[in-house]
Amino acid sequence: MASGHIAQCLGGILASRAGATVAVSGDLRLNGAQLVDGVRSLAAGLLERGVRPGDVVAVVGFNSIEYMELLLAIPYIGAIVAPLNYRWSFEEAAQALELVRPSAFIFDGAYSSWALRLMESQSFSSICLYITIGDPVNTGQGANFVSVDHVKRSCRGTAEMEPVSAPRDVALICFTSGTTGQPKGVAISHTSLIIQSLAKIAVVGYGEDDVYLHTAPLCHIGGISSCLATLMAGGCHVLIPKFDAKSAIKAIQEHRVTCFITVPAIMADLLSYSRKDKLSGCGSVTKILNGGGGLSDELINGASHLFFNAAIFSAYGMDDRGMLIADIHAYQQPRASGSQEPVKQAI
Repeated sequence: MASGHIAQCLGGILASRAGATVAVSGDLRLNGAQLVDGVRSLAAGLLERGVRPGDVVAVVGFNSIEYMELLLAIPYIGAIVAPLNYRWSFEEAAQALELVRPSAFIFDGAYSSWALRLMESQSFSSICLYITIGDPVNTGQGANFVSVDHVKRSCRGTAEMEPVSAPRDVALICFTSGTTGQPKGVAISHTSLIIQSLAKIAVVGYGEDDVYLHTAPLCHIGGISSCLATLMAGGCHVLIPKFDAKSAIKAIQEHRVTCFITVPAIMADLLSYSRKDKLSGCGSVTKILNGGGGLSDELINGASHLFFNAAIFSAYGMDDRGMLIADIHAYQQPRASGSQEPVKQAI
């Protein structure tokens, strides 16, 4: 039986969301047809530049539409995407790169110094391709890097090729936090990502009417997993480079965001900002998925008042392999009169 592929979601987006807005980042808005064309063109461009099935492509950067396209375009041609934590030092990133030996390094302009150090090091001769996310970077040191956009626009091959898989079905390498030692790479298959995404769609209820705010970084399994679930459901993505409460609340209000994921610290920041700014509530939000530790009663109570239409799902068992769906619980603000305490429901 043929295995699935995470890029197969593109067919559904093209069929049902071609003319609808599916991605927003700052002033940039893409409809479904534009997103699909971007992913396929980027995949073809990477293939023309020598990326092959089984190759590892390391990526470091902040959340953006281009980053989301890379998460699909790299596996589309059978390569394996390895997102690096943008909070790492260069030395920590180098340790992770030594583990996976990438053939390409794709980076946000803020990490140009990393690219230069990798080019100068004899330890990373496996890296033959350097590409920047965003505008081309002129380092002034003889290294002028090509951009993701240029790779898309300059591709000569067909963008209509079928997705292929890497050996052993690997789509992604996520790195552990390194809290008990050096970061370790965890290989995650297309099948695992698809099953996890379908479980989230079934339990949390993501759909094509949802507007999902990327509060979590796309270098983390939580951000990646919910991104893929929303892609498969056909929802709209709102991307901010990295989380801060002011930007998140602004995005929620401006784009009428319906769902996002959180951890206790993010929820605490949102509640603190809302009190400081005297917000009455964000009624567009209907689904919040929490991970990285349970929410305290105080946070649940505050969240249920700020996001008064939202069911709050708390996921336990999150690690770099994914989420244990069996341990999801939901907290729903009661609609009936009486007690205002959230109700806990086991899924």
